[in-house]
Amino acid sequence: MLPVLQILIVVSGIVLLIVSANIANLMLVRATARRKEMAVRIAVGAGRWRLVRQLLTESVVLALAGGIAGVLLANWAIDLFGFFIPNTHLPVGYTFKVDYGTLGFTLALTLLTGIIFGLAPALQAVQTDLHETLKEGGRAPSGAASHGLRNALVVCEIALALLLLVGAGLCVKGFDRATRVEYGFDPNNVLAAELRIGANGYDEQRGLVFYRKLHQRIAELPGVTESGMASWLPLGFEGGPGVDVGPEGYVRRPNEDTTVPYAITSPGYFATMRIPILAGRDFTDLDDSRTGRVAIINDNFAKRFWPGQELIRRRFRAWGREATVIGVVKSGKYVSLNEPPKSFVYFAYQQGLWDLNLGIVLRTKGDPKALIEPLRRAVHDVDPGVEIWANLPMADYIQASYLAQKITTTLLIILGVTALLLASMGIYGVMSYVVSQRRNEYGIRMALGAETHRVLGLVLRQGMTLAVLGVAIGLAGAIAVTRLLSNFLYGVSPFDPAIYAGVVALLVLVGFLACYLPARKATSVDPIAALRYE
Repeated sequence: MLPVLQILIVVSGIVLLIVSANIANLMLVRATARRKEMAVRIAVGAGRWRLVRQLLTESVVLALAGGIAGVLLANWAIDLFGFFIPNTHLPVGYTFKVDYGTLGFTLALTLLTGIIFGLAPALQAVQTDLHETLKEGGRAPSGAASHGLRNALVVCEIALALLLLVGAGLCVKGFDRATRVEYGFDPNNVLAAELRIGANGYDEQRGLVFYRKLHQRIAELPGVTESGMASWLPLGFEGGPGVDVGPEGYVRRPNEDTTVPYAITSPGYFATMRIPILAGRDFTDLDDSRTGRVAIINDNFAKRFWPGQELIRRRFRAWGREATVIGVVKSGKYVSLNEPPKSFVYFAYQQGLWDLNLGIVLRTKGDPKALIEPLRRAVHDVDPGVEIWANLPMADYIQASYLAQKITTTLLIILGVTALLLASMGIYGVMSYVVSQRRNEYGIRMALGAETHRVLGLVLRQGMTLAVLGVAIGLAGAIAVTRLLSNFLYGVSPFDPAIYAGVVALLVLVGFLACYLPARKATSVDPIAALRYE
């Protein structure tokens, strides 16, 4: 979960920057409207830094109001995190709460944000030419510097919004690919359950007797087509154990790690999980302590240690003893969906119950949940003192493998859309302000014969220049940053051209619409009123 939380912090910070840029733009406009007020204050003796402190106080109060509202909203919305948590066989609890540490961090961040978005407007408000401002009655333009700052803030908003939207698009596509990935087994119509018989005082020998009886009993349950047991099930929250292997004929490279994950399984496990046997056979009840140790390997194990060689009857050493390969199964996904091809080995549970706690898998004709109570009764028939520790459909069990991708994708979508709305509001606000400042100019242009579509194009060109510049900067940033999402992208390149093209088209369209409304307003200026005003 740590990478997910790191990304969440970064993305939230980006959204906060967009919000700050938007509010800074609004404060710049407000400061321009108060230029005459500030000039009068300075003229009658007010110190400029005193005015800066006053304006910063106003922005901090505004930020604190937003921070308080945000904490209240977070306290209500925090329960929505439960939506992300999948069912699990583990007794894991999740506690989400707003504590004093969170409140302290929020307070500090709120104060810092208020200072950041209030500093530039405060400095602009007091850096005023008293003579010009008082002479013009406050109508003098605010200067190229303030125009440039507002434009730069809008460009940054668009660039940051593009970065988040590209990340969201990549994660959505990656999550979609992940849900359709080949697991190497079929989790549908399978019930998984966990037992912890060690707590009931079982040792290895008594445990073997218990599991043999239970295996026979659950195979007789109505609705069960196949059944099996294993010490570890794939794609859950838990990683599997490993054993160092010494394959015959294989020369180990210097410092090579030959530890291979393993599971202890019963006959019928591969049929239940629909794991194809590519060569050899499955375990049988005859593979017990009276015969030599046998093992089944996956095809990645074969490719790594014995490429292009005969596999059946091959031997390798594990725990100081030789094991003979009797079968080869298809490789699959074991711990995570984006893991590289991994070697894996299976041992017969009747030849050594190194783990007393086995998982049960049942393939059913219908809903796996319908077998929960019959399975519980079957366990009690063998030993009334043993309880099923956990049970859930295998399709739910493997949802743990989607957890990081699901959280990252959902939050990036939400925050990406939020960033898009904020960026469109930013460009709309700037263009609306430009139109309000240049109303008379547009009226005079039209009075002198300028056609409506030319005035419309003039405003659109100015706004779309900002949008295109922001898109260009955002593309460069996305190309540099999105590779950090590679752990959450299954089967998708961080530089997927379709995602980039789609996000660029969306931002250009949204930017055009945000510019079009103020541009239409510019064409509605009455030329006669403009001339009369001048």
